Amino acid sequence: MSSKSYQSEVGELTVRPVPTVSRSGGTNAVAVIGGYNKSTANASVTAGEATAVTNPVDASEQFGNSEIARVSAVLTANGANDIRAVPVPETEMTESVTGSDSITLSHAPIFDPQLHPEHDVVVTDTASGTSISSINYVYTDPVQSPTSTDTANVNPVTGEVVMDASGDYEVTYTYGDYQTAIDTAKNLPVRYLCVLTENEGVKASAIAAVADIASDFDFKRVVTGARPEIQSTDVGSYVPSQRSWRMVEVAPARAGGANGPVRTQAAVAGLMASQPIGPDGSTLFDTVSGLTGVNTEYRASTATGFDGVTSLTRNGKIVQAITTSESAQFQNVYATEIIDRLALDLFSVAESYAGGPQDIGDLRSLLRGVCQSATNQTPPLLGFAREVDARPYDVEVSIGVDSGIANASVTIVPSPIAEEVNINLTVADGFVSFGTAE
Repeated sequence: MSSKSYQSEVGELTVRPVPTVSRSGGTNAVAVIGGYNKSTANASVTAGEATAVTNPVDASEQFGNSEIARVSAVLTANGANDIRAVPVPETEMTESVTGSDSITLSHAPIFDPQLHPEHDVVVTDTASGTSISSINYVYTDPVQSPTSTDTANVNPVTGEVVMDASGDYEVTYTYGDYQTAIDTAKNLPVRYLCVLTENEGVKASAIAAVADIASDFDFKRVVTGARPEIQSTDVGSYVPSQRSWRMVEVAPARAGGANGPVRTQAAVAGLMASQPIGPDGSTLFDTVSGLTGVNTEYRASTATGFDGVTSLTRNGKIVQAITTSESAQFQNVYATEIIDRLALDLFSVAESYAGGPQDIGDLRSLLRGVCQSATNQTPPLLGFAREVDARPYDVEVSIGVDSGIANASVTIVPSPIAEEVNINLTVADGFVSFGTAE
């Protein structure tokens, strides 16, 4: 049985308001970050700021006919009944290129007209003063040259544009400020951030944001989409760029919804957020709701070939419910939530200890009490995959180099993964820290 340490967590004793993992599975709130229709949205909605979705079944009155409105319906169809929407601030931009058949736009992702029909991409041949008549939206990287004349291929995820011939061109497009929206969403009392993009840079920003708040013992996960249109033959070669147990990538990335095109990640985020914390919170083999059909169809045997990707079959069944982590201990989504839950509970008792008499026997008893309580729950949070004559936890406490500092090592086995996770704590007056990942 291999062992892996909990990621670095260091924070002051004053935790963030409404720690999101203290809820025992009672909260299923989701923050959705993406595009809205500013021209038809309610005047009370402000880009970059959070707005509670009052009617998720039909949120178009609040957010216009937009992706956020369509996604809200999918989230609630899968069990999320508390949705906070953070529209990304939008900017229209025109960029030019001379004597070339390609350009990589300065800002990506750009709004994909296939998901955001209110935003066009216009490519103008400045020599003739006419717009290119045919725009193809593609998701390969790199983008291939068009096979037809008077045509441009545009990858909205990467911002790469390729024309059929060299010349002088202007490209007009609209992009969103995801960083501002992420910074707002990370502070909300939610369980998941549903960031509506497949762009690698935005994914990295989202992971950095949740890692930052984790240092304050506020644990959230990010749900995004894998690259769109990964064909069955390419499943085995796709690898997420962000390998983190705080990120869930979903494939296929695109689908139809009752009111128009949506990203499949919303269905998965809603379903996962609605689950209790524990082994009964696994979404493996569950079927998502609210989708009328996925854009790329996989058989179950194909979808399980993804590395680090939560995948759906053509019938909407989840055949992998995993994070993008490369470590087995941190791949199962429900197991990572158990780990976070135990870490927060351990922090709470260590916090009480740090403010009281410095007796390592007391600290050992407190920490063991947390683990024992988790073992005795129904179903248990800790336990082995099969019956063995051993406890699914171990607690060791010792005095550090300074007599006023206590070091504790807590080993847990999230039920029923049978993969050990080590949580190392240092406790002294005024602080509690969790050890660095190995």
